[in-house]
Amino acid sequence: MKQRVLKNEDGYSFFIALLVSVLFIVLAVSLLSVTMAGLTKSTTREEIVQSTELADKGMTHIIQAIHTELQDAVNPEGLPSEEFKMQLEGTLEDYRCDGGNKKLTIETETGKYEACIVAIEDEPGNPLRKIVTLESTGIVNDKKRTVTFAVKIGADPVPDALNYALGVHKTCTRSQDCIDGEGNLFLHGASEIVGDLKVDGNIITTDRAYAYLNGEKWIESLYPSIKSRHAMSSARLVLAGKIYTFSNRPSYNTHITRTNFNASGYKQATVGEAFSDPPRLVQRSPVRQKIEITEQRQNYRFRINDAGVVKLNSGSDRTYQNEQHSGKKVFAYHRSCTLLISCEDRTDGNYIMKGNNVFGQFATDGNLTIREGKATFENGLYVHGNLTIGNPNISQNEYNPDKYETIEISGPIYVNGDVKIIGANVKFNSLIYVNGDTRRNANEASVEIRNSQINGLQKDGKEGSLIIFANKEIKIYNNSVNQNDPSRIRGFFYSEDALEMFGVGSNLRIEGGISARRIVLNAIRGRSSSTYFSGAQQITGNDYFEGKANQVGKNSRLTIIYNPEIINTYSDLKGQEPVIFEVSPPKIIERN
Repeated sequence: MKQRVLKNEDGYSFFIALLVSVLFIVLAVSLLSVTMAGLTKSTTREEIVQSTELADKGMTHIIQAIHTELQDAVNPEGLPSEEFKMQLEGTLEDYRCDGGNKKLTIETETGKYEACIVAIEDEPGNPLRKIVTLESTGIVNDKKRTVTFAVKIGADPVPDALNYALGVHKTCTRSQDCIDGEGNLFLHGASEIVGDLKVDGNIITTDRAYAYLNGEKWIESLYPSIKSRHAMSSARLVLAGKIYTFSNRPSYNTHITRTNFNASGYKQATVGEAFSDPPRLVQRSPVRQKIEITEQRQNYRFRINDAGVVKLNSGSDRTYQNEQHSGKKVFAYHRSCTLLISCEDRTDGNYIMKGNNVFGQFATDGNLTIREGKATFENGLYVHGNLTIGNPNISQNEYNPDKYETIEISGPIYVNGDVKIIGANVKFNSLIYVNGDTRRNANEASVEIRNSQINGLQKDGKEGSLIIFANKEIKIYNNSVNQNDPSRIRGFFYSEDALEMFGVGSNLRIEGGISARRIVLNAIRGRSSSTYFSGAQQITGNDYFEGKANQVGKNSRLTIIYNPEIINTYSDLKGQEPVIFEVSPPKIIERN
């Protein structure tokens, strides 16, 4: 009996051992399966990550390849705009997925990527740039990952200055390259700015406005106001420097050329202390972006003896009236005779244009005055001397706009000398480069706008603007002096020097923006008059201005309102320039 029990125990032990062995085998096989499955999934995930990285690499490669090919086609001599459009279209077609001969297929150590263009669309308002849809696929061991990008490719970057109602920029890198007070914004009195600001230096404000009225005068006013274009938010102030206020009456020229405001009379201030309607402060490093002006001259200038140029005699009165030369390059000249014996053809001197004139391109070696009428320059105007628009005989004391000459001007313009807009009620759709006459008196500006009104010219259902890029100083003054209604100026004014504007006696409303290396604005709110009125402060025997207490709630006599349509005008007119020198960096606008 005992032996049978022992045999039964041996059988149970063998069975248990066998069962445990089977369980271990099952567990080992299961663990191995799980491990192998994990390794497979890990490998798959790694291949997906690698294929995604390859897809992104392919996208970077094709964008850079297209940009480099376009830039190589442009440099160093530049490319005529029509040829650039053809180059842009041809280059993009070469990289199309369907039928292109340059679509990318690149092998790497980890796999390969394929990149090409799926679709090409025009960018609205800019014939020199396209919106391109690119597709790039990364492939690793038959695992594919595809990314799609929408990218802007072509020419015509919009300058940073055009994105602000008011911008003060620094461009100098060494002290000898700087102008006095470079990068600083001086807001004297109650100017009103609607839109964002960018200032690369300091802001200096006060509740007084300056005017020269039989001597330097500081007139009681309010602090400046910065308002947003959007009712539910504050305007942005992008500021690299500091904010100061002052309460003394400094010497004007010494004051606006300062670089150090630790002197007596000045104090560092908060945004709330410096503005009656304070903006939202954003501090960052300045963006130095110089707009090339002198370099644009070769885009517009041609000679009288160049092939295909029409020589147009201005006659004895040096006047062009009702000339129709659409699509043609026209050069101005006149016949000069001495005692009716010795005569020669000359291209210098003073010329006048009035009536209805149309030119493909027009150029003169002399000075040009555009008076009453319409002037259209389809592909550009070049003036080697000075350009005057309006009636140069209008005195600074003539403020009645009914006496200003009615003028319409369309097309891009390059002026090697100075520009004066005087006694003009003018509509513009023009981009004007002003190099500046170095022979002028030191106290004169390169661009002078006075006793005038400027509006946009309608073209193709859109209202145009006047955009001026000047190398030297811009001054805007004596517009609607002592008038309750402001002179309206639709335009953008950029200077590689200083810009100075007055809204004390003048009453001015700019719809566009301003930018310069130093800006000085002087303004009050309310009325200005040569005779006494109730509540006025008397500055001289015949200069009266709204008293400080009464200025609260009144309209500013100097208002700058940012107009984003300026960018469209700029793009349209840049597209008319005959030569392209720079391809803008590609800009990714969407990724899927």
